[in-house]
Amino acid sequence: MKQRATVVCMQKGRLLLVVNRRANWALPGGKPGSGEPLSLTAARELTEETALGAVRMNFLFRFTGRTTEHHVFEALVDDDAVVQASREIVRCEWVSPSEMARTNASPTTLAIVDRVLGATREAKARKA
Repeated sequence: MKQRATVVCMQKGRLLLVVNRRANWALPGGKPGSGEPLSLTAARELTEETALGAVRMNFLFRFTGRTTEHHVFEALVDDDAVVQASREIVRCEWVSPSEMARTNASPTTLAIVDRVLGATREAKARKA
């Protein structure tokens, strides 16, 4: 099974999605280099694809898709950080959770986002 570092990045309640050359919406991320720790892969891919530098990278969970095992990381970025598409990415956009339906994101991307947002809702409910 392929391995992938997948990055969830939120800013002001919006998720960062990228569009590749095939016009698919996805979370930033990619395959690790030989011997590269997945946390470094996540940080590298985020920077390569969006020009964002993470202030901190936190491992969240593993998610097994149809052909890929996703090692999902949360990237914390500055509130005023600006994204810029680069490398194989043709577009990046901050998307509200309610706007996810208008994207052609894969079922795996949607499931990862749903799991992250569900955990966020649960954490807020515990604090209330």
